[in-house]
Amino acid sequence: MVANIMRLVADAMAPGTLSAQPLIRGRLLDWLRDTTLYLRSIAPFGEAFWEVSQVAYCLCAVSRCVAGQLVSHLTMPLALLRDSAAVQRVSSNKSSTSDAPSTPATAGGGPGSGTAAGDSSQHQLQGAAGSGGGSFAGQPMARKLLFEMFAAWCDEGTSRGAADYHARLNAGINAAIARAKDYDSDTRERLKQELVQSAELLDQASRLAMAAMLQGPVFDTDARRTAGPVLCWVDRLLQAAPLGIS
Repeated sequence: MVANIMRLVADAMAPGTLSAQPLIRGRLLDWLRDTTLYLRSIAPFGEAFWEVSQVAYCLCAVSRCVAGQLVSHLTMPLALLRDSAAVQRVSSNKSSTSDAPSTPATAGGGPGSGTAAGDSSQHQLQGAAGSGGGSFAGQPMARKLLFEMFAAWCDEGTSRGAADYHARLNAGINAAIARAKDYDSDTRERLKQELVQSAELLDQASRLAMAAMLQGPVFDTDARRTAGPVLCWVDRLLQAAPLGIS
């Protein structure tokens, strides 16, 4: 499974790898974008969710591992993740072209103008992201979307509290068991235990991923408010009992 490969690669990745390896960075950004878009279309703990719960776990694990190296990229709107990698590849290709034997200058610039064009494109991309993304103005940062999606997968993630989380989780598990009515009771019980374990692992992974998404500029004005989603979540964590203590 691609998601598991991404998780293993991200877990073993040394600091600075994504800066030094644009090909790996581009592949990873493509996967992060596509996977996030897909999982956002699926209701947490709904009928289709259990088929992709392992993918959700891998997304949490990968996000936690690479968030520090991708702060500038994850600060962009989600739709720009591919564009950022593409511009960097174009810039690299043009830089290589500028090393070839020079040709007569044209109206677009003399020898080496390809590098300047690549640098210009990269600066334009960064400027667009910093100003709200140009045509993407008004769209939230990728980090904000990831933070909110991870929040729906753990019991302390949202303002609705743990009771709402467990109600949604139990309803999803019971619905999944009901669809397995043709199996014997022992098989259904094993299935239930697998779903519970999957949810527990995702709960832990999503908490760590949420914390990793806080690296970088604030999402929006909500993140600065005492009653905003980020500070409320931090407050709930500080008030929660340590793991293993009831």
